[in-house]
Amino acid sequence: MRVALLYLTPEGVNTWVAGVGSVINSNFKALPEAARKLAGDGVELSVFFATPAAGPSVRGWNPGQMEKAQAVAASLGGGVRLLPNYTDGTDNFGRLDQWRVASAAGAEYAYEVASRFERTVVLAHSSHPFALAPVYIDMQRDLVGVDVTTVYIIHSTSIQDRTFTYKGGKYPDHERAMVEGLAVQWAKSTDSVKLGYISHYMAHHLMREHGARLDTLVPTLNGVDVNDPHFKLLPEGKRKQVLEKYGVPTDRPLLVSWGRFVPEKGFAQVLDATARSGAKLHPVIVGMVDHSPEYPAKVVEFAKGLGLPHSIVVERDWELVAALLEWKHTRVAALMSAYDEPHGLVVNEARMHAREGGPVVVVSNRGGLPEQVTDGVDGFVADIDDLDSAAATIAKAAALSDKEHAKMRAASMETIKNRYDFAENIAMTVRAALGLARYPIKDVLHRPWEERDSAWFEG
Repeated sequence: MRVALLYLTPEGVNTWVAGVGSVINSNFKALPEAARKLAGDGVELSVFFATPAAGPSVRGWNPGQMEKAQAVAASLGGGVRLLPNYTDGTDNFGRLDQWRVASAAGAEYAYEVASRFERTVVLAHSSHPFALAPVYIDMQRDLVGVDVTTVYIIHSTSIQDRTFTYKGGKYPDHERAMVEGLAVQWAKSTDSVKLGYISHYMAHHLMREHGARLDTLVPTLNGVDVNDPHFKLLPEGKRKQVLEKYGVPTDRPLLVSWGRFVPEKGFAQVLDATARSGAKLHPVIVGMVDHSPEYPAKVVEFAKGLGLPHSIVVERDWELVAALLEWKHTRVAALMSAYDEPHGLVVNEARMHAREGGPVVVVSNRGGLPEQVTDGVDGFVADIDDLDSAAATIAKAAALSDKEHAKMRAASMETIKNRYDFAENIAMTVRAALGLARYPIKDVLHRPWEERDSAWFEG
């Protein structure tokens, strides 16, 4: 069976900001192996990419990504298409008018690709600007006479909690809530639209909060490609040089946390729990300014108030993050989000960089983080709502002997091999979308949102 796999993605092809861009970049490396796996199922896979046209002034511009996309598409008999951009090219997301244009152009390209294949699977990545693509593709699929299954892959819970500020108040972003929720509802009435979940937490969230049907859910689980050059270890001298560049002490045990500088990332809780732990760790926070430009200064003031020596770097420098995760004196990687999100990628990226002497991961009991960790085996799970308990977990991780550290890192790599092999996870997505296999949704053991909801209802 000749099958086309088309990625509709707002980033990762000519840009790379974070999140979705990291996922697409990892797909580039894993797709050839995924195609070999699918060949065993009788599937001859060709791969295509489509993204809104943009220029060097767009956020996260990275021309090297386009070359990667073109190379993997060419090797698998596909191609790359730049789609019309309703903006001037400085914004690859835009607003509702851009979402309509991008989704319609993506649908047209899907028809063009599908006309040459027996079956086509379209992966509509992120919540926007391709939220409307599954609906547009399905509406005229029979008229055009093509066999297309579209998987709408939602990377966040923003359907529910995205807001905008107006005159000092916060309001729901009605446009975004409307278009992001449409495909979820549309999937209930057609077999040609599926919902992708990047973590089992997200599958539960879609069913529980948005009424998604179990039979419409398709695993689009993330992972890492262990052979990806992105995870090539830096020489020790280079690591030290990078840390010294940012004033990070190289003679003290470190704790590192990173991400977008927004309150939801839990940086304040990480600092507070570290101070309470008594573990004598020097916390390093690396963050990129995003939706809350005033927040980094608040974190700096909060850290000063704790009387805890620390390093806070407001910079998007992935080499610094890699150096910290690979540094011999980094004991803990604290991935302690303060809110429920899928979090499908970051844990295993940390494990990869830390595989030869770096830290063990400590995750919070939120969203998709705890399902990636077997507590005490390949990391630790901390209760972000109880800072004294979180502090005890950090202290436990910091106190591990070198032998225990090495054992936990080895277990982490086994977890990646068995559950987060990206090529196998891509193959799972295609098999499920084509109806060649079904994959059960796992129970999510740590579910603090249920406890909060129960308290709210009882109150």
